[in-house]
Amino acid sequence: MKLPENTKLVKANEAFDGLVCLHKTHELKQAKSILNTGFNLKKFGHTAKLFGAPEFLVKYDPIAVFASPSTCHSILSGDPYVEFKLKQDARVLVHSLDAGGIKRELHELLSPKNQSDFSIKLKAMGIDAICHSESQNEVIVINPDVIELIQGGLYNETTLEARYKASGADLSR
Repeated sequence: MKLPENTKLVKANEAFDGLVCLHKTHELKQAKSILNTGFNLKKFGHTAKLFGAPEFLVKYDPIAVFASPSTCHSILSGDPYVEFKLKQDARVLVHSLDAGGIKRELHELLSPKNQSDFSIKLKAMGIDAICHSESQNEVIVINPDVIELIQGGLYNETTLEARYKASGADLSR
């Protein structure tokens, strides 16, 4: 199957080495559960429903983990979250569209019957995750096996930023 225009499939370490993602959860106990057992895609859609995401936005969603790059997110201090990065060999579809645009384009290309079929077809194309080329909007991880959990809990921007600076991470992305 041909990839959409202006996209490319690369390994995470080729394009996003060190990219840290944040996934907001509804409650602290969910963040702790994810840290203990990993992401459970059987609970897909739970967070979107809790936060009132409009139906038209989730219509084109594959069953996946949705997160934001740590440098471009809407998580507030005190919000429960999980921090992770992609394993180096994760196959990432890199695009330059807005988040809704890439999902619609892939949906039209693959013509899935439902969200589960969408995920299956994306995996069959060899896609583990989808990320904007500038790491500026949502990161979609179809294959949770490529997630390397870092930490989680209640978000504290000051502590997180200080840790990144101490590690030498590039905060400008």
